[in-house]
Amino acid sequence: MRSVFDELGGAVAPAASAPKTLPAPRPRPARPAPGGPEASPAVPVSSAPVTIGEIGKRVRAARKAMGMTQQRFADLAGVGRRFLIELEQGKPSLEIGRVLAVCHAAGIKLGFLT
Repeated sequence: MRSVFDELGGAVAPAASAPKTLPAPRPRPARPAPGGPEASPAVPVSSAPVTIGEIGKRVRAARKAMGMTQQRFADLAGVGRRFLIELEQGKPSLEIGRVLAVCHAAGIKLGFLT
C-alpha cells in the first residue's frame, strides 16, 4: 500500500517528521497618536485623573488644544457626540470602555492603568 507521501513523489514531508520550531515573535512598534505626533495635544498631565469629572475636563482641554469640534473629535474617538458631551460634563454612569477610547484618542494616559 502506498502512502500519500509516496503518491506525491516525496515532495511533502511525512506526518511523522520532527516538529519545526517557530521563530521568536518580533516586538511590535509603538502606535503613534491618532493624527500623527503633531496632533498630540499639549495638555500638561501632572497626576492621574481619579474622577470622571477630572477625566472629562482633561478630554475637553485636549480636544480644544487639538482645535477640534465635539463632532469631529467624537468621530475620531469612535463615539457619538452626545457621549462626548456627557463625558466632558462628568456624567458618572458612562461605559468605561468608551471613556478609555476617548482618552486614547485625546492622548491622555491614565496613570493608574499604566
